[in-house]
Amino acid sequence: MPLNRRSLLGSLAATTLTVASGCSALDANGTTGTNESNASSRGAADIYLHNLRDGAATISVRVAAADADGDEARIETTVDLASAETKRFNNEVVFDADYDVSVSVDGGPSETATWTADSDGGLHVLYNAAKNIVFADEFA
Repeated sequence: MPLNRRSLLGSLAATTLTVASGCSALDANGTTGTNESNASSRGAADIYLHNLRDGAATISVRVAAADADGDEARIETTVDLASAETKRFNNEVVFDADYDVSVSVDGGPSETATWTADSDGGLHVLYNAAKNIVFADEFA
């Protein structure tokens, strides 16, 4: 039986819908149900790291679930930021979860805060002119 355009498009549409509906019910482990790591269904927030000082700074950041007890961090990195530079960590944390955020500046201060990611915006971590680390929520 020769395939015409209409039957080919119909088969493609049916296959796409079948695959999409099957995948939408799976969590990150390939099972059905809700899983915290399934960020696409819960929403995700951004974290911004700002160097507001005159001069460059080397800043280490670690973000892990507050109840993780040493488990894998969502963010664990060190970045070099020029004066007035911002580093954005895009969609690394999921909404309605508590995170321990640890920040330390090479040769400078270090701070830790517990933050709840929500749909009101992201978290801004500011290294300011007074050589302080300030945590601030972003409001939409």
